[in-house]
Amino acid sequence: MKRLFTLVVLSAGFVCLTAQAASAQATPGRPTQEQSLQDLVNEVRQLRAMIQRVTITNYKTNILVERLKFQQETVTRLSRELDDVRESLADTRTTVARMKEQASRFQSGVESGVRNSDELAALKLEVEGLNQREARLAMRETQVMNDLSTERMRLAELNDQLTKLESDLR
Repeated sequence: MKRLFTLVVLSAGFVCLTAQAASAQATPGRPTQEQSLQDLVNEVRQLRAMIQRVTITNYKTNILVERLKFQQETVTRLSRELDDVRESLADTRTTVARMKEQASRFQSGVESGVRNSDELAALKLEVEGLNQREARLAMRETQVMNDLSTERMRLAELNDQLTKLESDLR
């Protein structure tokens, strides 16, 4: 920014000196000092406008990049959470299947008098608790999948905005 300002000031000084020298040798076809100064003022205004546009674009880009980082972190976190929920759900389903098989063996043992009916009741109660856990995990899986889908759409929208901003710079 300081370089640009220095360059503009030096350019202005050079134009002024050139304009004075030219006015001393003025011929009808050459611009006057006043015209040269006006041209310089117009160029400075154009440079100022360009710097302002670049500054605003830079600000917007920085905000967008930070939002992108945050959104990517959210998508990553939800993806991990979905993996964890799916793993817990699979483990729970495996445990439920194993315990139901065990319950049927206990039932046979109770009928033959080898097992106590209290053991079977406790096992059935545990299976019921696992069934409830499985239902909660299935609901959580659906919820996290929906949240992840929403956050991925937001990330795609931010990427589109960044692409548009990038194309505006060209």
